[in-house]
Amino acid sequence: MKRLFQNSAWLFGLLLLVQTAALLLARHAEAESQMIVLFASRPSNVNSNQIYRVRPTGDSLHQLTDNPILYPSFPTWSPDGQQIVFTTVGKGSLRIATMDGHGHELIWLDTAFDAEWNPVWSPDGAWLLFLGRQGDFSDLYKIRPDGQDLQQLTHDLLVESEPIWSPDGAWLAYVVTDNGDNSLWIRRPDGSEPRVLHRQQFGPYALVWSSDSRWLYYSVRPNNLSIIYRYDMTTDQSELLHAGPTYFQNITPSPDGQSIAFISQNSDNFRYAIWRQDLTTRDVEMIAPPSDGYRGLTYSPDGHWLLYGGRTPSGASLYRMRPDGSAVQRITPTNLLVNGAAHWQPIIEVDWNWEGLLMIGAGLLGLASVRLLPKMRA
Repeated sequence: MKRLFQNSAWLFGLLLLVQTAALLLARHAEAESQMIVLFASRPSNVNSNQIYRVRPTGDSLHQLTDNPILYPSFPTWSPDGQQIVFTTVGKGSLRIATMDGHGHELIWLDTAFDAEWNPVWSPDGAWLLFLGRQGDFSDLYKIRPDGQDLQQLTHDLLVESEPIWSPDGAWLAYVVTDNGDNSLWIRRPDGSEPRVLHRQQFGPYALVWSSDSRWLYYSVRPNNLSIIYRYDMTTDQSELLHAGPTYFQNITPSPDGQSIAFISQNSDNFRYAIWRQDLTTRDVEMIAPPSDGYRGLTYSPDGHWLLYGGRTPSGASLYRMRPDGSAVQRITPTNLLVNGAAHWQPIIEVDWNWEGLLMIGAGLLGLASVRLLPKMRA
């Protein structure tokens, strides 16, 4: 009986140690351990997208969807890294669906709209912001990820596009098109306090928030000149960052707020390049040479990498490189044709709450039992 008790205590202590190690690993998760979700097709069936996930190193490639008529696209992780939302034409028109990170628990956000698209998670993961169309006009809506509590945020005869949610949850930004003129708007998540920040015939586009929600980056293109601006939410002033003859798109600010990277397209030969601007010195450098195509440029959550899609005559793959343009690595195999932007799983740190501290304490007791039990047996 004593031996059985000792063995049980040893196994219990070992289990607590494993649980403690898992907690520590989760708390200190790094971008290398997170998954990237993307949509792509096989050369044998280029007209059928499916959603995949893969590690930044190119390991553990796994297909999450396998429905030839679903045609899912533009998947993004929820803020807690547990769910994926995407747009699909699987029900005859543009629809929004969610699933878990393993491709299970599919939920359709069934609504009465003619089409719904461009889903965006709220920073706390409690809502999905999206565009819904009835007839010729679209409006902004939000809904719970389980498809409940639909709320309309805009009520007009205009066309909204490019909605994004500020990281602090305080503002929504989007573009409004009215008879060919475009304007950059913001409003509160409950639909209140609408405000116009910029009007421009060509633009604004490529909207993106800084990680601290202070800056709203965007680009315009007046008179064949492309300009990148950022709007300071603390001073209500816009600031010109860079101007040039090429077409600027897909702006991504670094997590530390020290730089931005963006894609340009030459209007003469339609070649693409990737650039990086230091926001302190305002110096701009090309970090990826002219190519047939770049897309989906974004920083990794830790800011150590830039993720992008690259197109060559043989196909399209997902790549990553250092922010200075070095250490370019292909992530996806050549027999997978990446068709759009990919999204890096957020890095989630486990809080040191009382349950975690209790687990750590129990793990230490388990360690003590592992060390003491041999002596007790002796």
